[in-house]
Amino acid sequence: MRDKITRLVRDNLETLFAVANFGASSVFWLVLAFMMPARLYGTMMTVQAAVFLIVTAFTLRTHDLVFFLVSKHDASVERAFRTGLAIEITAALLATLACTGGAAIGYIPAGTGPEVAALALLAGIGSAQGAVVAKLRYLVDGRRIMVADATCMAAWLAAGTTLLFVRDTPVLTMLIIGATPNAIRTVALLVAAYRHQDPDKQPFALSWGCRAAIGNFLSGAQLTNFLKNGSVSIETIILAAFCSPAAVAMYRLAKSTQGVANAAINVEYQRSYSALARATTHSDKRGLLHHLQRVSTLLCLALYPVSAAFALGYALHKPDINVWTFQFVTLAAFIAFIPAALQQGYMILLMQEGAHQTVNRAYIVSVSLLCLLSLALYALPSIWVFLAALILSAVARVCFLSVKAAPLLS
Repeated sequence: MRDKITRLVRDNLETLFAVANFGASSVFWLVLAFMMPARLYGTMMTVQAAVFLIVTAFTLRTHDLVFFLVSKHDASVERAFRTGLAIEITAALLATLACTGGAAIGYIPAGTGPEVAALALLAGIGSAQGAVVAKLRYLVDGRRIMVADATCMAAWLAAGTTLLFVRDTPVLTMLIIGATPNAIRTVALLVAAYRHQDPDKQPFALSWGCRAAIGNFLSGAQLTNFLKNGSVSIETIILAAFCSPAAVAMYRLAKSTQGVANAAINVEYQRSYSALARATTHSDKRGLLHHLQRVSTLLCLALYPVSAAFALGYALHKPDINVWTFQFVTLAAFIAFIPAALQQGYMILLMQEGAHQTVNRAYIVSVSLLCLLSLALYALPSIWVFLAALILSAVARVCFLSVKAAPLLS
């Protein structure tokens, strides 16, 4: 029995590190929620959503780009990594400029330009991890990723410690503190990647044909990338437009408690991406797809009781939050989360076949349905209307993807 447990832990050590890392992130935001009035927390999450939505618009699929350059253009992993990194640095700077401009003309509320610029830059650095993770995955060097996760956990511990001394601190200052650990993780990953150099010493240069291929690849599914990674920010802004900051706080706290499961699912996604690329038969692909879906669903179900317990404790602590309301909000958020977890395998299959437009259409259908159903909020501004729209849009998206991916499995 002990040997079995040891083997299970060893085989899933990286997943456990990722879970612990995102768990530390969730704990930070959840503890901060206990220290702030629910309405102020909801306002803070709305400001964060506005900044992160702009950053997400400039975040490109550099992880997939590295594998694309290696497999389709015979580039070394080192050259592909450096290409992706250069794109990420440029995108982070552009996002910072856009957020700073938005603050200057009043589109991003609450705070001065320098504070918004600092938050956007840290968020941009924190999201610039695709190329470096792809390189380490390609070199099968998960140990260095775990070291970066451990560094990030230490940063979350330091950020949590600051909560003891920053009571009554401006909202943007708290957001800056919360954005720092992921930026530190990026730096740790980059240090690891440069220590693990590829033996290829070819000069770093790209032909015009290769540059055009990169542009086509990145633009081909950028809408999907934006809608997928910016979904929480989009949902937050829609909810904040019609409902109270307390309702926004409940929804964002419910999403925060999903962070651990989401982290583990992302690790499985990265592993499955490579495995599905190597699969040669439809039977193998179906087996890998079913495994990814089964693991993703089990991760969601395993975490829900923890989230429900937090919702109970938070509602009992905050007199302006109804116990049963928060419980149902948490349940609805998890129901909407399950289709998002199930769709990962279908997305991998379609992306690897170059069916970017199909994935784009799935997200366009989903977001359009969410916005269409959310029009009911004009007549009935209730979080229940929003959550019903969210669940239906998530189900529609996974159904669309499953139908389009079916020919690739039979």
